Amino acid sequence: MPTEMEDYLFDLQGYLILKQAVDTDHLSEMNSVIDRWATKEDAQWREKATQNDPPFSISFDKVAERDTSFLKLVNHPAWAEHMKRYIGSQDPPSKENTEASYPRDAIRTGDSPILEGATANIRGPGIATRLHSGAHKRRTYTQFRFHNNRFRCGEVNIILALNDIGPGDGATMVIPGSHKSNLLHPAFKQPNFEEGGSLDEMEAAIEVKLDAGDAVLFVDCMAHGSARRVNPGLRRVLIYRWGPNWKVYQPPEDFLASLSEEQRTWFYK
Repeated sequence: MPTEMEDYLFDLQGYLILKQAVDTDHLSEMNSVIDRWATKEDAQWREKATQNDPPFSISFDKVAERDTSFLKLVNHPAWAEHMKRYIGSQDPPSKENTEASYPRDAIRTGDSPILEGATANIRGPGIATRLHSGAHKRRTYTQFRFHNNRFRCGEVNIILALNDIGPGDGATMVIPGSHKSNLLHPAFKQPNFEEGGSLDEMEAAIEVKLDAGDAVLFVDCMAHGSARRVNPGLRRVLIYRWGPNWKVYQPPEDFLASLSEEQRTWFYK
């Protein structure tokens, strides 16, 4: 379970840093798989990344279904209990409300969080992610609730660093506390906002620097984006997303059949 201090910081800030969440052997295994995928996807990807013309970025989706090294992260002990705590589960009906017409939690149809996305991303110099999300977004996924000592979040994410991400490396940037904000950050109102851009000069935004194996856990309704990478080389991250059981996506049956009973509880069903 998360510690009392982690609960406090998650509620206050909207994010946590999980140091050394994944060990070096596991990181090496996943980086090797990504190398293989990237080479198969584009035989010239290394040359393109070095030349940086145009700025280089490549992503691989549904990685948890493609290799067991990524499947291990779905219920990884570094954050599995955090997901259960912060996303929550369906409440049982009370004795006073057992009628069929009683509206139970309509969006939470299971008792554990489920995986909503698993992506590997590699990016070179010149790339950044613009500011997005925030509590002003009144959507199902962008929810943060706390009542009777229970969290209820619409989506909680992990960004895992596969290599060191320091100054100039295009780190994730967040606006702490924006998961509770009632007002729009003025940057959203800029005329060129939709053109993208980094959060480097944005007021209230901070960089989340990570060593390889560190992870940042955050509620999706916290406004976030990234700094622009200016250093040579590549930033490598994994982005995993969990939420309540929305009953939207069903993985292939053969993939589900390959999972353990405990692993299956972390996928749509």
